[in-house]
Amino acid sequence: FANPSIEKAVNDFNSDWYDIYGEGKGICDL
Repeated sequence: FANPSIEKAVNDFNSDWYDIYGEGKGICDL
């Protein structure tokens, strides 16, 4: 992602995801 705002959004999503589901759980595991 070259666009900083997109990169920030992705990083924020990943942070929220790991807070909720944990590091070892991915979208495919749901």
